[in-house]
Amino acid sequence: MASTRDKILDAALRLFARDGFEAVSTSAIAGELGMTKGALYKHFPDKRAIFDSLVEEMLERHKAAGAGFGLAVGSTDEKARAYAAVTPERMADLGEALFRRWTQDDDAASFRHLLTIERFRDERAAAVYDELFVGGPLRNHEALFTEMVDIGALRPDDPAQMALDFWAPIHLLMQAVDCGMGIEEATTAARAHVLSFAAAHATSNDGAV
Repeated sequence: MASTRDKILDAALRLFARDGFEAVSTSAIAGELGMTKGALYKHFPDKRAIFDSLVEEMLERHKAAGAGFGLAVGSTDEKARAYAAVTPERMADLGEALFRRWTQDDDAASFRHLLTIERFRDERAAAVYDELFVGGPLRNHEALFTEMVDIGALRPDDPAQMALDFWAPIHLLMQAVDCGMGIEEATTAARAHVLSFAAAHATSNDGAV
């Protein structure tokens, strides 16, 4: 059973993602749960503390989800060798699982919406958005692709350009869902993109990206 603290964070996530941080009061969060502001303050001193705790909680959930999907862990070299041994279909499965999480899972999609709204006025939200959806994926994929080129799993090419080529369509498709594109259509397109990238860059039909 969820604790009161977790219920407060879940309610805040729903309200922040819908209305934005500034528009949501602690009274609104408490009212969403049928509790008094005094009861809420026993768990969090103010709205900012709720926001900060929510960000940390959602980042932990993201890590746990990735582990559950079977994403490679360890050093960049270890990840590169793990992905080099994965078939394109399996890599597409991993990509689809993550794409569905950010677009279809209620909590993850709400968190992405919250960061999208707040990144323009909150430095912490902007930094987390960048790490999850922009600079972070580009840096991580560039490092990964550098190692995969070095071990011969990917054809020689500019890793930075490959990272951009790989991530940009996925990021665009997530935003397309926000603009009304059907989730199944977007997911199918994202999966096809992963397979196309593997076909263009992998050195073996047995390996992946």
